[in-house]
Amino acid sequence: MKQLTRKQAFFVNEYLKDFNATRAARDAGYSQKTAYSIGQENLRKPEIAKMIKSYAKERAVEANLTVEKILGSLEQLRSDALKCGNLSVALRAIELQGKYLGMFTQKNDISIKNETSSSKLSEEQYLKIARRIIKKSAKDS
Repeated sequence: MKQLTRKQAFFVNEYLKDFNATRAARDAGYSQKTAYSIGQENLRKPEIAKMIKSYAKERAVEANLTVEKILGSLEQLRSDALKCGNLSVALRAIELQGKYLGMFTQKNDISIKNETSSSKLSEEQYLKIARRIIKKSAKDS
């Protein structure tokens, strides 16, 4: 596997602080203009992803955290919150448990009927289609 450059290694270190790729890229020395795209690109690079995963795992071990402990804590929190009548805390605990199990993935299915070839569309037609997509997406949310 390829060794990380100095900037990439610094990006990994910065990313692990708050898991914000844009900030990490900017603080690693990439330009403000390209920080977002570079941050996303870096997260997709196998050597960087492997390093992040490795360091995150080390931190979890150091903190003595396991999935079982976290899920157990969420269950206890949910139970205590329900007993106290704090429904917002209980709901949040349930939401986090469900997210871990992959239960709340949102999928948008957007289709547009168009009789003309996309290469023949004017800018105005593209904008009209984009507005319909945004409107439909907002309704589905």
